[in-house]
Order: sequence, then structure tokens, then C-alpha cells
Amino acid sequence: MTSQNGLAAAIDKALAPRSQMSPFWEKREGQPQAPVLTRSQQQAIAIMQQAAILVQFRQYPMALPMVQQALSSWPTNADIIFQLGGILLELGQPAEALKRFDQAVGLRPNWSDAHNNRSAALARMGDVDGAVAAAERAVECAPNVAAYANLCAAYSSKGDNEKAIAYGEQAIQTSQGTNAMALINYGVAKRAVWDLEEAAGAQERAIDISSSQPGGQDYMAFANLGAIRNLQGRNHEALAVTQRAAELAPQNPSVRSNMVMYTDLLPETSLIDALCMRRTWAHLYEGPLKRGWRPHQNDRDPNRRLRVGYVGADFRQHSAAHIHGAVIRAHDPAQIAVYVYAGNAYEDEITAKIKEGPAIEQWLMTARMADLELAERIYRDQVDILIDVAGFTSGGRLVTFACKPAPIQGSAWGYANGTGLDAMDVFLADEVIVPSELEHGYHEAVIRMSSLLTFDPFLDLPLPGPPPKLQNGYVTLGSYNRIEKISDPILRIWCEVMRSIPDSRMILKFGGLTTEDGQETETSGRLKDSFERLGVERGRIETRGHTPRSEHIRQYGDIDLMLDSWPHVGGITTLEAAYSGVPCVTLLGPRAPSRVSASILHSLGMDDFVAVTPEQYVEIVKAKASADLSELRANLPNRVRSTTVGDPVRYTRELEDVYRNLWKAWISQVAGVGESVV
Repeated sequence: MTSQNGLAAAIDKALAPRSQMSPFWEKREGQPQAPVLTRSQQQAIAIMQQAAILVQFRQYPMALPMVQQALSSWPTNADIIFQLGGILLELGQPAEALKRFDQAVGLRPNWSDAHNNRSAALARMGDVDGAVAAAERAVECAPNVAAYANLCAAYSSKGDNEKAIAYGEQAIQTSQGTNAMALINYGVAKRAVWDLEEAAGAQERAIDISSSQPGGQDYMAFANLGAIRNLQGRNHEALAVTQRAAELAPQNPSVRSNMVMYTDLLPETSLIDALCMRRTWAHLYEGPLKRGWRPHQNDRDPNRRLRVGYVGADFRQHSAAHIHGAVIRAHDPAQIAVYVYAGNAYEDEITAKIKEGPAIEQWLMTARMADLELAERIYRDQVDILIDVAGFTSGGRLVTFACKPAPIQGSAWGYANGTGLDAMDVFLADEVIVPSELEHGYHEAVIRMSSLLTFDPFLDLPLPGPPPKLQNGYVTLGSYNRIEKISDPILRIWCEVMRSIPDSRMILKFGGLTTEDGQETETSGRLKDSFERLGVERGRIETRGHTPRSEHIRQYGDIDLMLDSWPHVGGITTLEAAYSGVPCVTLLGPRAPSRVSASILHSLGMDDFVAVTPEQYVEIVKAKASADLSELRANLPNRVRSTTVGDPVRYTRELEDVYRNLWKAWISQVAGVGESVV
């Protein structure tokens, strides 16, 4: 992250009386007397004194033109160049910031802070190896806390948790626990190994420290604390602290994207509440970009091969990749030219499988591209239909979509809850996700298909075995959904189920429930405490942590019946369970997040597993738990494959018809009154 040492020092010097401290542009100890300043240099000094106050209070947009003006008056001043780089970095322009830090290093090759800020810029551009090298160079020049903190962050990005934690500890020790950035990055590293209490504590200490520094509290500490509370299933706290982060960094769309997702997880959130959160995001971040929308010059031939772009960050081992990856692989190359804009920092075996798609025309890694830069690239590629498969999730590119780089834009699959953007024309759904009576909760036009999604497991699945209760002598219930989806209302329903089936057991599986060495985490213990308070002995609850995917799939076989979470239900977990022969009971709600499993079960002809009230949920579980599910269990994988949910080719042919109709509608409307699809 940005080194605060050099910036704070420049600010302090600019604000301090001359009798106590000289400004950064004057004589330095051990250097010859500074020459007499020219008039333009004096003007630069006066401007920087004003800009320093704005920077101190994080008014970066206002400070930017002032520092640029100062630099035009004194273009060889390394300090001004350095400060300009810091502002550009704070404003989300890491590539431009890097140019300035490179200039600063060129003027002062051994300037540790400049090398360190190069590291921060490179990290934000996705060049993790470059970030490590720059931070190591900063340490060579002058070992400092910020460089160690950046090395911690860089190794976290590389997935080397051991080195990340070691550098984080070194940063904290060097600063004697008084540097907020060291604590922030260390907390992120601890979060990666599921040491969530230690991770949260580091962020809280960073908040305390930064609150006493110029400019107030650090938004990153609040944003990270929100993410940790979310992983602990403490969603109300997650939303509250993330709200504070948004107040401190209103220019950061990612922070407010997190607020959208945390709001979706709350049981009291209404359909209109969810839409309002999205429209607020659009007002803040799409609104200023709309004046830059341009007419699209795409070839208007209605029957030509269409250019379809997919934008996301999970073209790798990730639950969403089993949906959009299946579509990309199944596209007909005679009809569709696929353009993939992949924001994932790395590729793996799932990436390789997706890349087998015969319709792929271009695969562009975009992690190092700024949102506006990506939008310009898509516009130049003349993509006809652009599909967002990430939404508000990490790595999402809704700012890119807000630039309207393609004539037709849609939202689907990855976070299928609508975006609220004016630039987003359609939302791909089905009759269960968005029935006609709920359309008012979505800003996009709803396009209904035979099923919400399709799915490819990308591995050979084991044949379902017999129900475990035949061997165990008791019913085993299970939930493999993330803990943030386990709300208080669904927990109470689960406990009512278990009290009504006295000999039942339950398996909960999620990465945050055990440590890497298999020990129960604080989150796991707190969850068992909740069961116990609601009358279910903790010994009846088994918690499991992360496993390789093949083992994860095998462990579905340990379950007789899956219990869905609420109001954010399962999706891929429901499908993986079905492929393993395990049916899921779900509670239908009024918003898309609570209707995904119901959509899947409806496609499979299993509406009798869908409850519309908590009481019905309990009764369905009791009835199914006592029934003989052997035949259903054996036939369920083939039932999935017989529908568009489990047949990517059939689903994609249907999708291609939708794309063709949208394209013809756009051509018709452009020839008439404008560019809107709907």
C-alpha cells in the first residue's frame, strides 16, 4: 500500500513553522546550500503548501490539479513528482502513479519510499512479482516498516501465507505495533489462514492507531474488518464497519459493492431495499460516466457471427466457473465469437478446460487493467453483447460496464441478483428467480430462460451410494454453504428440525470452521454454541473445513439430506449435492438470493422439496428424513443431466437464440430512435 512516511513527512514540513522545520524543497542535512529559487519554483512551493493540507484530509480529487500545476512549475522536483504519484495511487490510477514513482527513482535511485510506492502501484496492477522486487529494493535502500508491510501484502497475493505472515510480523515488530498499514496487511495474511480473530484484532488495532493520525481513520482497516466479520457470519457488523469505510473512501466503488452483498445477506432486507442499494451504487459511480457514453459502430448485419464478451475474475477453480465456463465451452463457433476478459490473477486446470471452447476468439487477462482502460479495449473490440458474470463480487468490473462499452449488456450467473445500472440492459433469469410479480425489484429487463443456469462439474463424479442412515442408524443432515449464509432465522429452523428428529446429526462444512491443521476455529465453536442455546447438543454438530475439490465432492455422500441456508441460499452446493444423489430442502423467499435452489429444484421436477414457510420447511425435512430416498438418490444425477441445468449444450443453444433476438432488437431500435435494447 502507499507509504505514508514520505507523504506524512512532506505534509508535516509544509505545515510546520519555518523556525521549527524546513519544507521538503529546502536544504537537506549534509547537502550544499540550496540555490536561490526561481519565481516558478516559488510558485510551486506556494501551491504545494495548499495541496498538502488537502492531502492531509484525503481530498485527493481537489489536490490532484494543484500538484499537477506545481509540477508544471517545477518539473524536476522529485518530491512533487512523488506526491503526485501518491495521489494518483489513492485515486485508483496505479499505472499513472507508477510512471511518477519511476521518475522519482530516476532522480533519486536509492529513495526507499519511492521504491516502496512502486511496489504498491505494481501490486494494484496485478504484477505481484514486480511488487515483491520493488519492496525488496526498498528494504535494500533503507529497511522500513512500509516495505515490510508491502512484502506482506505481495506474498499474500501470491498465496504464500507463511512468508506473508512473517513479513507482517516483521513490519509490526519494526514499528513496535504503531503502524496501521503493517497491522492491516498482517490482518489480511492471517485471514487467509482462517485465523479470523487475530485478523480482526489486527484491523481493530489499525483503526485505533489511524484515528489519531492526520486525515483520520484508515478506510482499508474498516473494509478488511467488514470482510472478516462477513467470513465469521457476523453480517450486521460487517455492514456497519463497511459503511464507515465507504464514508472514509466515497470514491472507492469496491467498498460500496461489499455493502450491497452484505445487505443481501440480511434476513430483513426487502426486495426494494436491495434495489435501492444498487441504485445508490449506480448514482455514485455510473452517473459521472454516462456523459462519456458513445454511439456504437458495430456491424449491423442481423445474421452475422456475434461477438459475445464475458467479464469476470473467476475463470479458474471457483464455483461460478462451473456455470459460465460451461457456457463458454459449449458456444457454437459458427454463431458466436467469444471474447473473455479474465480478471483472475492466475490460471489453473479449470482455466485450461474453459479455454478448450472452440468459439473462443480472444482471451485477455485483465487484472492489470484499470476499469476505464478495459472499457476502452472492449469498445475497440466492437463486442456486440457483453455479459457480466461477477456482479458486486471481488474482481467485478461494474465500473467498466457503467462506461457502456458494448451496445447490449447483461448480468448473469456469477452473482445473479441484478445490478441496478442504467448501462445494464438485461438480467438473465427464469420464472422462479423472477416471477412477473417480482419484476419491479429489478432495474434491468428480465429475460427468462428454461432454467437459471447450466453446470459442468469439470471432473468425473463418483456414483451415489446408499443413504448413510441405512448404515449409521440415524439421519445425517448437512449444509456445505458458507457460514455468512447461515442467518439467525435459518439457524432456528434447523434447530427446530433437529429437536423434532432427536437422533439426527448435522455436518457443517466451510473453510473457516477448521484451521489448516484441522483444529476447530473460534467461528466453529461460536456456531456450536448457537445450536446449544437453541436446544441442540453440540455433540450432534460436526464441523469440517476446506478440502480439495474431489474430496469435497466425495463428502456429500456422508449426507442424507441437505438443509439449505437462507435468505442467501445455495447454488453450486445444491447442484453438487444433486450430482452426488443428495436432495436439498430450501425455503423460498421474495428476492433472487433466496430463490436459486428453488429454481434448480423446479428444473429437476422436485418442487416438493421447496417450502414457502418456515413451518413447511420443518415438515418437509421431517417427511423426507423418514422416507426411503434410495431410488431418488440413485437417479438424481441422471435427472440433472436430462435438463438444461445439467446439459450445457442445450442451455447454450437456447442462450444463443436469446442473444440473436437481442441483437436484432438492438438493430431495429438503433435504426429508429436510439440505442437502448429495451
